[in-house]
Amino acid sequence: MGSALTPIIGASLLEAFGPEGFTIALGITSVALAVPTAGVAALSTRISRAAADNSSEPPAGPAQDDDVRRAAQPTA
Repeated sequence: MGSALTPIIGASLLEAFGPEGFTIALGITSVALAVPTAGVAALSTRISRAAADNSSEPPAGPAQDDDVRRAAQPTA
């Protein structure tokens, strides 16, 4: 429903504010949405890293260089 109304809302705003005003309004709205999104992403990353540091198991992810070297060494 929302995406179906987007062209109608955009056209109404363009008619009401003009091209320059519409551009400014669009820029302000974009920043107003991007800043909190970036903040939530940073907080989520920080919490995930703290949880991984407190966990007894190593975090899932690519192998570290030392792990790769140990795996490549022959065992006696």
